[in-house]
Amino acid sequence: MRRVTRPDQAYVAGPGGPRTIDETFADGLDPAVWTPAYLPAWSSRHAARATYAVGTDGLHLTLPADHPRWCPDLHEPPLRVSAVKSGSWSGPVGSRQGQPGRSSGHGLRGATMKPLPHRPAEGSPMHRRPHRLLAPALASTAALLLAATACAPQDEAPTAAASTTPASCTKDQLATTEPGTFTVATDKPAYGPWFADDEPSNGKGFESAVAYAVAAKLGYDRSAVTWAVVPFTSAYAPGDKAFDVDVNQVSITDARRNAVDFSAPYYTVTQTVVTTKGSPIDGATTVAALQGAKLGAQVGTTSYTAITDQIRPSKKPAPYDTNDLAVQALKNKQLDGLVVDLPTAFYMVAAQLDDGAIVGQLPPGSGEADQFGLVLAKGSPLTPCVSQAVEALRADGTLAGLEKTWLAGTDGARQLS
Repeated sequence: MRRVTRPDQAYVAGPGGPRTIDETFADGLDPAVWTPAYLPAWSSRHAARATYAVGTDGLHLTLPADHPRWCPDLHEPPLRVSAVKSGSWSGPVGSRQGQPGRSSGHGLRGATMKPLPHRPAEGSPMHRRPHRLLAPALASTAALLLAATACAPQDEAPTAAASTTPASCTKDQLATTEPGTFTVATDKPAYGPWFADDEPSNGKGFESAVAYAVAAKLGYDRSAVTWAVVPFTSAYAPGDKAFDVDVNQVSITDARRNAVDFSAPYYTVTQTVVTTKGSPIDGATTVAALQGAKLGAQVGTTSYTAITDQIRPSKKPAPYDTNDLAVQALKNKQLDGLVVDLPTAFYMVAAQLDDGAIVGQLPPGSGEADQFGLVLAKGSPLTPCVSQAVEALRADGTLAGLEKTWLAGTDGARQLS
């Protein structure tokens, strides 16, 4: 695919036009160039998000069965789009300055998007080898858009893709770390409700069960799955990996995608504040009521980012290497509260804190969902196949069933305003 050079290679008008390079996505989806959402300013980044994976053979766009409709109250016929886009820009919320302009009376709903300086002046997408781009590619002088699209009746969900595994994703074709073995990593201790009894290999707990289900979709029975211990922050750090996938409540972020690959998301979660009964924030109902509190979270997590970027407390938040250390600090009254994902919050209150209490769930800070994905080495040839396995588990109801089995009762926390 042809696109204008990177930002440090300036766009220069003149005879012959701008220089171009081939975009193979070999280094992942560059957040300085690509927006993984279809015209999000008219909707939101979460509602317009793309479902995609990047492998050694290029970009894979898919439309899973539960992919949201784009602007369902505005667009007829109903439209589902999974797209990545360059050259994005929009005006302020409420205005009608965006790509493309709409003739309706509705203004922009999403966050303002700064221009990305990658606008092809000529040419078109070029497919050099077979791949799984599941849609036509489109080009314009304003931006380059790769999209998978589908129209669906208003009251019907799109038909799920067949879950049969293509030849390239069969066990004998997969280039795993150890031939014939599927190596899964997680941290130690392995916390509930994601794991049980600090033993990931027993198949108990949501993430242990998900790992075995993904392995089965790829043709590996339980005897062919081995487990490795990898610290949380090491899982998504740059460098070689001694595992095929890591499963450890790792949120998918653009920054982490610079160092590793992620599978399609297997769980969507909200960040939640935990405290002890009688603390200064016990009974708080707003985010503003938390701003004077001393808060903590595990270092390197989106929970910690939620404190700094969303709550913005007046006191510096405390980072901890593990949730166990953070819980101990809360018990010792060194903290007023912790921020963790919702299922972990329920586990802490039920099993780790004698007088624990859930303050409430934080509202989505940026409109984007916090989603967990399996971590793979950057450029792993397994990424498309693992993503396909996750999507198949979503389509056939397996993921929903595992949530009911292992995460039941973790959806009753109130929402903070």
